[in-house]
Amino acid sequence: MNSAVTLTDVPVPPRRAPAVWRVITLSFYLGWQDVRMMYRRTVLGQFWITISMIVTFAAIGTVFGFVFNSPVIEYLPYLGCGLVFFNFLSLILNDGANAFIAAESFIRQVALEPIVYFLRSVWKTFFVLLHNALALILLFVFFPQGISPATLLVVPGLVVAASGISGLALALAMLATRYRDVPQIVAAVVQVLFYLTPIVWLPEALPAPARDALLTWNPLTHMIAVMREPLLGSYPSPQTWLTAVGLAVAFVALGAGAYALKRRELAFWV
Repeated sequence: MNSAVTLTDVPVPPRRAPAVWRVITLSFYLGWQDVRMMYRRTVLGQFWITISMIVTFAAIGTVFGFVFNSPVIEYLPYLGCGLVFFNFLSLILNDGANAFIAAESFIRQVALEPIVYFLRSVWKTFFVLLHNALALILLFVFFPQGISPATLLVVPGLVVAASGISGLALALAMLATRYRDVPQIVAAVVQVLFYLTPIVWLPEALPAPARDALLTWNPLTHMIAVMREPLLGSYPSPQTWLTAVGLAVAFVALGAGAYALKRRELAFWV
C-alpha cells in the first residue's frame, strides 16, 4: 500500500451514517486510491495489471502446454482461470498480513476502527481482480468455453473463497502486527502453495497418491475450484463445495475472533 494515500483523499461519510457503512465506504475508496497510486503517471495506468496477466498467460501457457501435451484450447483457459484466482487469493493473504503494519501512522493518530485498514487491502485486491478479469474475458474470446447454468456459480464461489481467505488473512494480520516475522513466513508459504496447487500443472499428470493428497489437503485447491470450474463449464462436486464453505466459515470465525480479542492492542503493537 502506498503511504502517500491519506484519509483526506477520500470522501468521508457523515457521522450520522451507520458505523458499518462508514467502514465500508472509507475502506472502498482507500483501496481504490491505492490501485490508482500504483500506476500514477503511467500512460496506461491500472491497465498494466491486465497487460501483465495477458503476458503471463502467453508465456506460461506456451511452455507448459507443450510440457503436458495438452490442447491449447483446453489448457489456456484452465491456466488463465487458475492464475487469476490464485493471484487474487495470494494478494489477499500477502497484503492482508501487512495491512495494519502499513497503516501504522493512521492507527496511531486517527481515531478510526482499525478494520478499515484491513478492508482497504481487500478492496485493493478486488480491484486488481477486476482488471485481471479483463484478461480472462479476452482469453475466452479466443478460446470460448460457452455459457451454461454452471457459469453462474462463479459468483457464490468468489464470495466463499474471498470471505474465507480474508478471514484467514485478518487472523494473520493480527499475528503479523505483533510478530513481524509473520509476513515473511506468509509470503514464503504462499509461494510454495503456488506449486502445490493445480494452477499450472494438471491433476491427471500426477500419480494417484500424490494427486489425491494435494487435492484433498490443500485448502487453496478447493477455494480455486469453486471459482474456476464454473467458468470452464463444469459443476464443482458437492464435496468441493462443502469443503470450501467449511473452510470459509472456520477462517472467518478465526479472523473475527482474533480481531475482537486483540483489536484494542493494535495501537501498541504497530
